[in-house]
Amino acid sequence: MHTLKALLRRVDFYLRNKPYCPPSDDSKLVSFEDVFEKDPEDDPLRTKMYWAVYRFWANHWLCNPRSVYREIKWFVQRGRRGWADCDTWSLDNYLSRWLPDALRHLKTTRHGIPCEMFDGLPTNAEGYHDDAEFAIAAARWDAIMNKMVAGFEAWNRIQDGLYEGELGEYPMRRPDGVSREDWKKTKDDRFKASRLLEERDKEIFDEGMKLFSAHFGSLWD
Repeated sequence: MHTLKALLRRVDFYLRNKPYCPPSDDSKLVSFEDVFEKDPEDDPLRTKMYWAVYRFWANHWLCNPRSVYREIKWFVQRGRRGWADCDTWSLDNYLSRWLPDALRHLKTTRHGIPCEMFDGLPTNAEGYHDDAEFAIAAARWDAIMNKMVAGFEAWNRIQDGLYEGELGEYPMRRPDGVSREDWKKTKDDRFKASRLLEERDKEIFDEGMKLFSAHFGSLWD
């Protein structure tokens, strides 16, 4: 058994393209910079395949019987009561993930416009609004709903925090030929840029949330 474990350990190190290290109780601290010093694109094919299989088995719920049970349980809970136990672990993020699409759907399929959207608009001799006024009221409501959508999408970006859609892929590994000092400055600049975008998104979210609260009773079809 000991020989088999030693052999499997050697195979594991080989597949991960790491120098073999025998078992030891001594721990070795590795700096954050050193962890991401190596570009995974430089790994041999065996190592890339190893990590692809590892990530699949480690992260895919179908590979874990407990995960299969939980996913089925949560699916049934959402069907019966509209939410699952896991949704309350971060209810804000759960709601913000699907609310933008739900609001867009409501905006494109609605059959009415809240009465307050007609405030200040003239009526005809019969006391009704003409098509022109309806168009103005509809545009007002669309603009409000667009800001609600933008607010929840801004919240999702804040929770993600990396802003890769606007700033590009997060700089994890130091490129060849770039000093540690220059690389640190690159990451510091990236952090400052992401915080500026976060401040922007906080304002967008606050505006959207105020409108969502003010017009909560008007979110009907």
